Amino acid sequence: MVKKNCIENLRDELNIEGVAIEIYDSNGNILLDIEELNKPFTKEYIISGYKMIIHIDRDIYKDRLESISNIVAHLVKEKLKNIGLMSKLDDLNTFNFRIAETVPDAILVFDNNGYVKYFNEKALEFIEVPKDEITKRPLQDFYSTKLKVVEVLKNGSPVFNKEIFVKTKEGKKRRLLKTILPIVDGDGKVVGALDKIKEINTATKFINNMSGYSARFTFEDIIHKSEKMAKTIKIAKAGSNTDMTVLIQGESGTGKELFAHAIHNNSSKASKPFVILDCSTIPKELVESELFGYAEGAFTGAKKGGKLGKFELADGGTIFLDEIGEMPIDIQAKLLRVLQSGTFTRVGGNEPIEVDIRVIAATNRNLEEEVKKKNFREDLYYRLNMFSLEIPPLRYRKEDIIKLIDCFLEKAATKLDKKGITISNDALDILINYDWPGNVRELENVIFRAVNLCFEGEILPVHLPESIVEKTEIVVPVSGNKADKKSLEDMEIKHILELLEENNGNKKKTAEILGISRSTLYRKLKKYGVPL
Repeated sequence: MVKKNCIENLRDELNIEGVAIEIYDSNGNILLDIEELNKPFTKEYIISGYKMIIHIDRDIYKDRLESISNIVAHLVKEKLKNIGLMSKLDDLNTFNFRIAETVPDAILVFDNNGYVKYFNEKALEFIEVPKDEITKRPLQDFYSTKLKVVEVLKNGSPVFNKEIFVKTKEGKKRRLLKTILPIVDGDGKVVGALDKIKEINTATKFINNMSGYSARFTFEDIIHKSEKMAKTIKIAKAGSNTDMTVLIQGESGTGKELFAHAIHNNSSKASKPFVILDCSTIPKELVESELFGYAEGAFTGAKKGGKLGKFELADGGTIFLDEIGEMPIDIQAKLLRVLQSGTFTRVGGNEPIEVDIRVIAATNRNLEEEVKKKNFREDLYYRLNMFSLEIPPLRYRKEDIIKLIDCFLEKAATKLDKKGITISNDALDILINYDWPGNVRELENVIFRAVNLCFEGEILPVHLPESIVEKTEIVVPVSGNKADKKSLEDMEIKHILELLEENNGNKKKTAEILGISRSTLYRKLKKYGVPL
């Protein structure tokens, strides 16, 4: 049975001059009182189990009394059907609505006229309408853009996870992800709608979590012993404390991406997304849609509902543009506009999208030279170069090699299930004296290869790539020819003695520079007959 307070709302909704309505339930209890009229025309109806008496003012309607009475009866019948459905929803779904108060999404229930009949507290954060005003007028009255729920109420077609832009009459804009379901009666007529709203930032956060868009490394993960790398890390830490765009330059394999991760994780955006786009691996014709996304129907084969671009996924956090020097010149102009205005439009779209992101870019090219060659925009270069970081190549920081080898040995031994692998002095000296054009990445690959080939428990020169052995100035002694070649051991002890002299005999400092423990240093000194 319909609740009495719902029936009483009929008086406000059917406020017709010269018409009064009495409504009784099946037990004869009055649900709607009569308003006094002067000598009214009266007619009785039975509608949906209710007794209804309609009173019509004779002076106002004169010879149209019967037709007016029937029209009013029809209107009341339709209203009672809608009220009945909404009342049932209220009765049957009270428990569900209690649940709705606990979920993170906004929930709205509309009648067929676009009035909000139910809303949870979360909805107030999204719809930008005062709580005491939300049910007094159709929600559309508060917006300058046409609401999608109006279309659903009109055509009955549901909407699933559709991105929608709305703008209030005060000019506030929101970008929302909506699912709108029509509510139909027993005859299939649309009598309302359920609107579930999720803010697009919440949706992108979910996508980021599922896609692994987060930074994994910190400055503590950067293995080093050299002063050059210590200085580079110090500069990077200083840059991470600002929101300035960072340009990381360095040869391939030096660890530019590692630094990008660390800068993000040391910044105020550490808990936000960290999204990577490698400009060198994306076909030129797809770079724009990867960066900015595309709208539904933007081109043949475009996904229904469009696609989020990397900038949207990185909103609130950091986007790392690796190999920025490979970016097409026309896309560079669009990137510059985003850096300047913080807004962009999707491919095939019209709505400007605002983002709050930090850009970290990296390249192994000399961008100044690329600017001179007209391959890179000068204005974009200066915009990216607000905070510049140069990663030194491995050949200029050889103090780091031994520590890196120890790390990669442990990593490779664990992954390949070959515990206890060590490296011989001969192999170690070859690796120390090699120039490493591929830098740290090449060193890691060489160690993994050597561990994979090693079955004796110790990595020897034979386990190293011939190209590295041949290019190294040290000549590995071959049995019978030791007198003709400079011994690797002679070079090692010479290097140790030189460092000891430079450090005034301080064995602890010498061991740190060599990247070995003091006990290993003592063992080597004893081996070569150096007085302790």
